[in-house]
Amino acid sequence: MYREYSDNPTGDRLTYSNDAVLVRPVRHSDLAIEAEFFNDLSFERKRNRFLGGVYSVSNDEIEQLCDLDYHDSMAYIALFDNGQFPTELGMARYVKDIENNAHEMAIALADGADIQFIGTKLLTHLFDYARKNGVKRLFSIEFRDNTEMKSLAEGMGMSRKIDPADIHQVIYTIDL
Repeated sequence: MYREYSDNPTGDRLTYSNDAVLVRPVRHSDLAIEAEFFNDLSFERKRNRFLGGVYSVSNDEIEQLCDLDYHDSMAYIALFDNGQFPTELGMARYVKDIENNAHEMAIALADGADIQFIGTKLLTHLFDYARKNGVKRLFSIEFRDNTEMKSLAEGMGMSRKIDPADIHQVIYTIDL
């Protein structure tokens, strides 16, 4: 198992040192850690990441998440290695959306991870990489009740509007 949960009284907080969090590009060799990361997420985290009731993530979906061209698609993961096994704290990625002539991004954070610290760290890497590769705009479609994403997006300077196709969703956008 890749995750180590704290036995402290705060419950499900992950134990890790913020200064020892490594953010790096996703590799195809990350298939196993990604499968465990996504399948271990709570129902709520999966719901927010995949915009619906997902109970598990298939091997084909994990393969797609790790299959990047490093230009029109890119992903970063945040890892903490306690010396025994790595703990994945989150993943942020973007992929080209041909329909909208833009790049859609998504982020998933481990249950118990520090949303602001890990989320900001991942998105900063993703935004910098996208900018260097000529991506002009990133957008993310989220549920309106996803308050963690709202806080993270506001902190990253993203704009917010109600999704015209679904009033239960919002679209966050950032021009790079």
